[in-house]
Amino acid sequence: MKKVVFILILIISLLIINNLVRSIYSLWNKQALLVNAKSQLEDEKKKHAQLQQQLAQVKNPQLGLAYNLGGPGSVGIVTILGNQ
Repeated sequence: MKKVVFILILIISLLIINNLVRSIYSLWNKQALLVNAKSQLEDEKKKHAQLQQQLAQVKNPQLGLAYNLGGPGSVGIVTILGNQ
């Protein structure tokens, strides 16, 4: 009876160890995904900051450029507008 209990405890312990090893391996692999996601997040934050700066320039323009092409003889007109 003692031998059966010992073998049963041994089998259960091996199953637990096996599951723990698999969990550790899985988490180790997910760590690489986390590092990649963090890197992508930093890139997106930089891009967001650049777009915010561009949006600020558009909301408060200093100069504007308008052009028209076309008509007989291929006429082109360029207009530069200032905000002063």
